Amino acid sequence: MITLLSLMISCSTTTEKISDSEMEDTTQAEASSETTDDCPPDEDFFSAKISPILESKCVMCHSENGLAAETRLVLTSGDEEANLDTLLQVATIQEPDGYLLMRKPTNQHEQGHVGGEVLSPTSEAANDMALFIGRANDLITDCDTEIDLTEAEIDCSTAASGARVLRRLSHIEYDNTISDLFGIDSMWGDSFAPDNVIHGYNNSAEGLQVSSLLADQYMNAAEDIASEVVFSNLDAIVPCDFVNRNLNCAEDFLLDYGTKIFRRPLNNAEMESYLGFFAEIYYEDGFNEAIKWTLAGLLQSPHFLYRSELGIADGNGNFNLTSWEIATELSYLMWQTTPDDTLLAMAQADELTDRTVVMDTVQTMISDPRAAQTVVAMTEQWFSLNLLPIVPREGDYEVLTDDIRDAMEMEINKFMFNAFADNITFADLLTANHSYMNPTLADYYGVELGDGQPDGDGFSVVDLSGNEQYGGLLTQGAILTVHALPVSSSPVHRGVLVREKLLCQELPPPPANLDTSPPAMDPSLSTRERYEAHVADPACSGCHNLIDGIGFGFEHYDGIGRWRELDGEHQVDASGVIMGGDTDLPFHGVQELSSLLSADPVVDQCYVQQWYTYGFGEGHIENPAVACGVEQATTYYQDDGSKIQSPIVSLTQIDRFYKRTGSMAQGSTLAVPSDYLETDPVDTQDPGGESGDLSVHVHEFDNWGSGYCSTVTVTNISTENVFWEVTIEVPGNLGTPWNATIVSYGNGDDVTFAGVSWNAELAPGGAAEFGFCAEL
Repeated sequence: MITLLSLMISCSTTTEKISDSEMEDTTQAEASSETTDDCPPDEDFFSAKISPILESKCVMCHSENGLAAETRLVLTSGDEEANLDTLLQVATIQEPDGYLLMRKPTNQHEQGHVGGEVLSPTSEAANDMALFIGRANDLITDCDTEIDLTEAEIDCSTAASGARVLRRLSHIEYDNTISDLFGIDSMWGDSFAPDNVIHGYNNSAEGLQVSSLLADQYMNAAEDIASEVVFSNLDAIVPCDFVNRNLNCAEDFLLDYGTKIFRRPLNNAEMESYLGFFAEIYYEDGFNEAIKWTLAGLLQSPHFLYRSELGIADGNGNFNLTSWEIATELSYLMWQTTPDDTLLAMAQADELTDRTVVMDTVQTMISDPRAAQTVVAMTEQWFSLNLLPIVPREGDYEVLTDDIRDAMEMEINKFMFNAFADNITFADLLTANHSYMNPTLADYYGVELGDGQPDGDGFSVVDLSGNEQYGGLLTQGAILTVHALPVSSSPVHRGVLVREKLLCQELPPPPANLDTSPPAMDPSLSTRERYEAHVADPACSGCHNLIDGIGFGFEHYDGIGRWRELDGEHQVDASGVIMGGDTDLPFHGVQELSSLLSADPVVDQCYVQQWYTYGFGEGHIENPAVACGVEQATTYYQDDGSKIQSPIVSLTQIDRFYKRTGSMAQGSTLAVPSDYLETDPVDTQDPGGESGDLSVHVHEFDNWGSGYCSTVTVTNISTENVFWEVTIEVPGNLGTPWNATIVSYGNGDDVTFAGVSWNAELAPGGAAEFGFCAEL
């Protein structure tokens, strides 16, 4: 059960206040037990639980000179007595939707909160604040009385489903899909308008919108792709040989490749629409041109560009995803690309609604190198490593050449790829005693390369056992370089990195009137000394005590990832502290920090939460469904040994992967078995003669009762050039044809036509069109 504390304490609570006599007894009981650990007085509870929250999350804005100086909550940093008095007054303020002191910091107040969400409704800090509000309002009578606010508890068995969505392909998913569908290299996605980044990732369902610019880019890309496929790889996608490329072949193409492109079968209406579109072009310009434009149309369809996660209503307000939708979920989660033939066959057989079958399938898919490549792509966004090639570096840092940047990128990619392939624990990832380097990078770090065998990229495994400088995820040069400044290290950037990316503690934005520029360079001061002076400002200290205390532990690394003993002329002090928990945790250097983090269950849950956000394209933790989903996935992750692969597997075993909630307003899913009945749309007439090399189509385009006009398309379906001659039935009195000559009149209404000088000879696949009119 997940408890939404923002709803727990409300003016509709049924807890009764105690009588005066009961209050007197309670006061005596509290007085007699104030010295026990089980029942601290209000002052001690405030000091231990609430004051750290105020100092770390509130004082920066809620102070005399802060952004929230005009509100009812004005605090003084370090003055617990005054802050307690102030908070006791604010804690009693009730509004129709609950207590102000809970609704505001959780950002659930109807007017919002300028500082955003500073307390997750499901966090321990929010629970402590709820208890404080309970004390302030006499809802808690003594230490044995529990506040009964179960009315707001969320049952995860019903809240863990996601919303019904159509989720657009991200640009990397687009390119991977095109490459796997057609066997061509796709770089079109790189040229598209950038996707929005939400919660650190650019594949959020909320952010994947289609602007007018992107719509134009999709159209141009679809036409380019279709042209390239028809020109270079047509034989691979059409299910017929050259002499049988006609309307029947187009139908088979739509049944086969249409299913691959849409990731589900085309229904009857879609088949008729695309076949009709194909036929219009085919009879004018031939098979190749018709298949090109049909393919371009398929690639511009929302059913290609969007992934369906709508499901089928179960009659209880929920929607169960179909096997076709689950196949798509699996493939894009595990491989970032379209389902392969095996997954599509399993969807066709409706096997993927069985979680046991899905688990077996996942175990097979996860051994594919594409799964390890997915963790590489996820890590790039997780730690903003896409910035590595472009972060500016100046002065002494110009030694960070493009070759070094490329080598750093290769190092962390190989580090994550092999960690995933070997399925080590996440704790071991943080404290690993090896990395992957080429001679240039090893020399840059000052590390002995060793005698490991280089791979095809010239990188070898480097043993870092006993090395006090490098080892583990947080000493990767790519991470250290991205999270720094152009001319110096940055305790702020690196502290935020740990807070937000490894502890999942999103920090509020600084007040709008606060100067957030880094402290000025001063050769007489170390980086640490400059930043310590920086946080002396009470408006800054709240957040920076949480950030900089961690960031100082990185000070042995300069702004381009090199180890240093001196910061300019100053001896480096890499002592740090993790603040904000039950107790402050001191450490020295990144390796000690990594050891502390590797043992912290909050880090484990954060790793799962990062995968949840990346894998499902949603994921702010205050959403009850997300909180429940992360809780379910974390339980599986821990049961599975807290390994690198465990989160991605766990996502396929929780309710969110199979169910959705919502209304029918989003429409019904089309990811169901097809209603299309195969027919034999004969598009040819036997042209007679001995060659059998021609396909003929007659189309009556005008009829006035006493006469009519028709066009005739003749297509060369042979592998040789042909001088065409065809015999067709022409009822009535034939007039003079255009673009053809009359060779002879046969039995009955049969007339034999042949080409004229400019269209008589047809190359393989070529077509000619002529026409005639007749009076009846």
